Amino acid sequence: MGFSLPPLQLSGAQVMTGGALEARALSIADGAIAPDSGRIVDLDGYILAPGLVDLHAAPHTVEMPLGAPALDLDQVQQDAAAAGITTVWLGQRWPLSGQDARAALAALRDLRDARACARIDLRTQVIVDTPLQAGVSELILAIEQGLVDFLCIETGVTGAGKPALRPVASDAGGKERQSKPNGSVTRELCRIADSLEASYLPFGSFGDPDGDTRARFSMIGAKVAIAPQGKTAIRAAGAVGDPVVLRACGDDFETPGALHALVADAVEKRHWFVLASGKRFGATAERVWNLADHGVLDLPKAWTLASARPAKTMGLCDRGVLETGRRADVVVLNATTRQIEATIAGGRLVFQMGHAGRSLMAAAGHLTYAAE
Repeated sequence: MGFSLPPLQLSGAQVMTGGALEARALSIADGAIAPDSGRIVDLDGYILAPGLVDLHAAPHTVEMPLGAPALDLDQVQQDAAAAGITTVWLGQRWPLSGQDARAALAALRDLRDARACARIDLRTQVIVDTPLQAGVSELILAIEQGLVDFLCIETGVTGAGKPALRPVASDAGGKERQSKPNGSVTRELCRIADSLEASYLPFGSFGDPDGDTRARFSMIGAKVAIAPQGKTAIRAAGAVGDPVVLRACGDDFETPGALHALVADAVEKRHWFVLASGKRFGATAERVWNLADHGVLDLPKAWTLASARPAKTMGLCDRGVLETGRRADVVVLNATTRQIEATIAGGRLVFQMGHAGRSLMAAAGHLTYAAE
């Protein structure tokens, strides 16, 4: 659960605010960013950044129902908090058979109950393979009961392993030649899309192999494009303002240089890009620093790709920025070593190490912290 912090004034640090670093105090009270008040904690030599909002945590995607290895939620939270992540969508792959779908529905209820006492904000991303023949009614029931926070249709060729920026084969006319999509818009998917719209839930696709697939799914409401596998899919998303989610650790680009070029192009064209962890939680902050080191974006603007932008994409207006009244999700970075030394989620200290962690622990009246 972490430790609840009393009203504190974090002073001496540089605060990420308004797309820049500003030397000022940051106060927290009652789980929110507050006007200057509270006990002073000296954090000279540190950077205070918004908590990371992770839209796609691939390392913890599990097969449902519970016949697969159980999800260790405590370990998930510990790993995420150590990486500065305060909100995360855990991938749950929806089964294809009706019997397994009923068990999956029960598993989602169990996950919902476990989330009630979580130390960070755990949310559910249900990943649906196509073609979906059975279990549609159970999935719609899960949506209606509030067990699903984000649904994603896998549209790419399963196991293709094609990164978005890897060169693809071309025909004689120079056009990209793509593999046949794994998914198509069926009556069942339209039923699911209608249910999501009625529940005001975000909807996306995963692994779009080409622009036509991206456009087709965008038309039924799947606006978030996660890890598109081709340049045409990325362009199609950008053309209509659909968010593109790239994984910091995954097959979305072969080299850091490919990511740099993509982000630079997105900035120029004002496309909406988001950075998610992918296969490893710690990769997000590493990629953000990498973008800053290579002059693609300065650090505060690069950080927004994994904080303010994903929060806005998912309609979470209470987080992603360090402004008065917003949720107190704060990452404390050592400005010299770049190490995350503390993570605060909703006003609770959920990870700590080093000098900053000890200072916050002392301010909270605790001498030890077993999860360090």
